[in-house]
Amino acid sequence: MLLLILFGVLILIGIAMVLSYNLIVKSAEHLQYKTFGIGISGVVLIVLNVILLFFFSIPVFCTQISKDKNYQDALYEKEVLEYRLENKDENLVGNEMLYSEITKFNNELREHKTYCNNLWLNLFHNDKIATIDYIELKLRE
Repeated sequence: MLLLILFGVLILIGIAMVLSYNLIVKSAEHLQYKTFGIGISGVVLIVLNVILLFFFSIPVFCTQISKDKNYQDALYEKEVLEYRLENKDENLVGNEMLYSEITKFNNELREHKTYCNNLWLNLFHNDKIATIDYIELKLRE
């Protein structure tokens, strides 16, 4: 969230730089060439940050639009993995990759849980998925 706010603030700073350049040029014609860098810097700052804001907003929109669907998918994946773990003795064929799939699922959960609390990157991760509990692996029985 703070990343997108930072881009917005830099756009406002660029607008202020362009406006201040225009005010200086209108009030003192002889300072036009000395303050030209302020105007160009403001335009570059605006254009660069609008582009960055656009490209960083795309993954945020994708994450937020499909938030509930991805949450339901993660819940279903957890249920399937827990079912396979409970019935691992009955189905010996599908158990080769079970522990690696559970580890992968838990690592993805850990990533969501970590970054959902980060003020800079929390909009890029699904906070609903972060509410899901880890799958407990019982290696010794």
